[in-house]
Amino acid sequence: MAKSGRVLLVGMVVPEDDAACFSKLLDLNMLVMNGERERTTAEFRTLLHAADYKLTRIVPTMAPQSVIEAVPKSRRPS
Repeated sequence: MAKSGRVLLVGMVVPEDDAACFSKLLDLNMLVMNGERERTTAEFRTLLHAADYKLTRIVPTMAPQSVIEAVPKSRRPS
């Protein structure tokens, strides 16, 4: 990856509050069907940290998915 490179992930981000939302329904479906799950912002941050990346921002879209942006930990976001 170039020094100015970024990792972009497209996925649903589950809210950490008790509000009803589609991502929570999909999370339950993924768990039952595949043993997988959707992630919260904190879980994305932990996952990226383990891979030596830093979560820089989450950009909501008109769709249920968001764009999750990360940069290598050794580099500060511009």
